[in-house]
Amino acid sequence: PGKAFSRPAGVALPVQEVATQEDIKTETVADIAQSLPSFTETRANDLILPSLHMANRELRRAKNHVRKWERVCAALRELNKHRDIVRQMNCSREDVK
Repeated sequence: PGKAFSRPAGVALPVQEVATQEDIKTETVADIAQSLPSFTETRANDLILPSLHMANRELRRAKNHVRKWERVCAALRELNKHRDIVRQMNCSREDVK
């Protein structure tokens, strides 16, 4: 309650696959850093790595952002199961105008 992205009752969120250590080891730190916009925006020869604290903070933010969008998708999936009811609600609302 009170949250903009509260999950509808009975809607299960998909389980995400976790990258294994071997998946992570295939990319070098430089490859990972170059893929992040904050690193590529600096001068080409100057690669500035963030602190571990900053990287963890950004990771938490990204995970929270993904969780919010997963809840939005779950809610939309649930609404799509009942398209006819939603359509009727929209039609009856237009009739009132």
